[in-house]
Amino acid sequence: MADPNRAYMRPRYSPPRLPQRVGGHLVPLRPFRWPPSPSVQSELSSAVPNSSPTLSGFSSQAPIAPPARGERPPESQQPGDMPEAIRQLIGMRPIDLVFQSPFIRPIAPPRAAPNDGGYIPMGRWPTWYARNALPPTLWRRQLEITGISQNYGGNIFLPANQSANIPEELSTSLWLTNLPPDCTHQLLLGSIRGCGKIYAAVINPPVYNRNDFARGAPHITSASKLVFFDRSGLERLLAKSQAGEFSVGGYIPRVRMNRIKSAPREPGAQSRVLHIEGPTSIVNETFLNTFFQSKFTYELDLIKTVATHGNWTRQEWRFGSYRCQAESARQSIAREKTRLNMSEVERHRWSEVKVHFGVDPCA
Repeated sequence: MADPNRAYMRPRYSPPRLPQRVGGHLVPLRPFRWPPSPSVQSELSSAVPNSSPTLSGFSSQAPIAPPARGERPPESQQPGDMPEAIRQLIGMRPIDLVFQSPFIRPIAPPRAAPNDGGYIPMGRWPTWYARNALPPTLWRRQLEITGISQNYGGNIFLPANQSANIPEELSTSLWLTNLPPDCTHQLLLGSIRGCGKIYAAVINPPVYNRNDFARGAPHITSASKLVFFDRSGLERLLAKSQAGEFSVGGYIPRVRMNRIKSAPREPGAQSRVLHIEGPTSIVNETFLNTFFQSKFTYELDLIKTVATHGNWTRQEWRFGSYRCQAESARQSIAREKTRLNMSEVERHRWSEVKVHFGVDPCA
């Protein structure tokens, strides 16, 4: 017999158990929980981040739900102990130690955006802005760990700018001083012949004011960090300098090993010199300079037109460095050819542009 009071009875449940009507029955939902490890995650939650929860009555284990927008992830997923405001300001995140130290961890450079092709072009990292934003003790400890000078103007958190863990006998990096005050890449690299391919060349202008740099006295001449692709190039230039056969703009440079060591590169066709050929509407000095300047920062040794035939042109571009310059130019052109938001005429013209490595005249 039916209970006459059943119509007046209401189902009871504790607050954590939310009712869900399925097939005429009330089934409690198991509450969400964070995964014990970021790597332990169901295929469903990985494929569909905002998928609806399943019912505990139909599964022996509750699905792992991703964090909702605005929620704080668990401590195991938190970045390092760097202040959140500074990390958002400069776009950094901590990484594990390369140089082991119990006091500080070097910080990784800002990650490239997904459409950047996986590299960070030269001039895109605000070094001096980040130096003012970071705590002074953090900046000083990073310099101590990496051995980089306080006057260095590049990204001290980038592993490529830090000293390689190799013997000095294998290093390919030189430090040149007593260069002309108005020294340019064209003047410096034009004075190097018959040595080897240049991987990177950085020129530091004179410093006339003590307040412009951290330590030492003002300098009235320029200095340069010069990195070759292999050790043989370094040894040839060093031998020429010791024999009194190397000068730059009338100045006799002092050439010595750079204390920031660089490892030799694998042999290959890579060079700071690019040969670019294609329609003249694209392959011309004005257009390509404007295009490259919108993508990265660079210095030039020389631009010359190798050949012209009707609406077809081939040019040689000698950049100041292979790293972050010639390679950035090559990748910028490759990405531009795959850009979607351009007309059919533009797409056809860019498809005809070809890029090849040239011969470095310093070799």
